[in-house]
Amino acid sequence: MFTVDWSGNPADDTRGGLSYGFKQYNAKYGETAVAQGAGNGFLYSLAPKITVGLTGTVSKAYDGTTGAVLAGGNYTVSGAVDGDTVSITQTAGSYDTKHVGTGKTVTASLADSHLSAVNGTVKVYGYKTVNMSAAGPVGEITARALTVSTEAVSKVYDGTVSASGTAIVTSGALHPDLCR
Repeated sequence: MFTVDWSGNPADDTRGGLSYGFKQYNAKYGETAVAQGAGNGFLYSLAPKITVGLTGTVSKAYDGTTGAVLAGGNYTVSGAVDGDTVSITQTAGSYDTKHVGTGKTVTASLADSHLSAVNGTVKVYGYKTVNMSAAGPVGEITARALTVSTEAVSKVYDGTVSASGTAIVTSGALHPDLCR
């Protein structure tokens, strides 16, 4: 059993110290199902919109792909209301190219399911994203480290210091067949 209070906007409420276990936005009275099936909660018709951006650096060593892995700290979020904290759970993104460089554009596709919101320890439901992707020049792909050696080289003295040998990649190649 639970109790819910319906309202238009939390800014118009005086909660008077009421204890609650969840908040839900974008809830229409008599139409919207309650997102959390237990505990006391507040339901609001207000439908807050979140704008997401990218910040910091998304970095990896060259691996021949454009795949990027983002962390929560790579996102900026604006538009939260009533002291709520909204975070992004999307970790997959992509670099604009697979090539080594800095200031590379990274793009992450977003959906409302990638939003997670709390108010202190209370779960919050109903936030929506304004933008369905976030992009910015936060990418860095560094050169991949290779270890190269040569086979034993011997030569007959000819008065020069040059010699010929075969370079062997011993580690770091993307394709194991290229390593010996």
